[in-house]
Amino acid sequence: MQAGGLCKPGVRFTVITSTLNCAQALAATASSIRTQSYRRVQWVIADGGSQDSTIDVIRQNAEIVSHWFSQADSGIYDAWNRACQFIDGDWVLFLGAGDLLAHADTLERIAAELATVPLETTIAYGNVEQWSGSRRLYRYGRIAPGSWELHRPALPAHQGVFQRTSLLKGDGPFDVSYTVAADTKFLLQASRLGEMYYMDIDVCHMEPGGVSANPKNALTVMHEALRLQHELGHPMPLPRRAWYVFRTAVKYLIFRLSGRRVVAAVANAKRRLAG
Repeated sequence: MQAGGLCKPGVRFTVITSTLNCAQALAATASSIRTQSYRRVQWVIADGGSQDSTIDVIRQNAEIVSHWFSQADSGIYDAWNRACQFIDGDWVLFLGAGDLLAHADTLERIAAELATVPLETTIAYGNVEQWSGSRRLYRYGRIAPGSWELHRPALPAHQGVFQRTSLLKGDGPFDVSYTVAADTKFLLQASRLGEMYYMDIDVCHMEPGGVSANPKNALTVMHEALRLQHELGHPMPLPRRAWYVFRTAVKYLIFRLSGRRVVAAVANAKRRLAG
């Protein structure tokens, strides 16, 4: 996607997507990218050796896929690291298979905004909404400086984050010793370089789920979150730490006794009660 559309010379985006046996979801993401009014977009797909029709979907969308490869990897962060070698854009966005750009003019609006940010700004982010079918579950918006989420300083959802290419150059920007928190580590380190720039623009619609949200990974998420505190010097206040460990243990116990659907039902009930 290098010519045509409504774009003028200016910001160029690289979108990176990792895939593994997710043909239907990838097709939805491809449709989302195809309909963008802004055409200065490089799309790199890192496939982990899919055995379903994912490769067929990639080939069917060859005119909008700038580069792709399919080979076994050790996980999403290994795939991202390999894909980063092919970046030729100014700003990079990581979208999962099934993630959808919010509107047809999303990248056009983002490009106009990013053209005005200072050169020292390395992270910019917009809004991400989580949807289940036709029902919106959650909206990730502006992060209040100094605020905390349950187990770490608050960060934007990665599907709404644009990183300057300079942050992703070099050998392996994502620490593959983490299985679910390497993107968190990356953003926490990047946030130390300066304040993250907020754009009040809807970037992405995502579905519930993901590796870190899966209750079977709850203990792994907790261990990696506590490890990050030690490595990066983000100590969690003791009451918050105790509550986090307790909550994680309960979540994992419910999953082991009752299954993932019950955990999801409890989470959705909490969202409804919280508005």
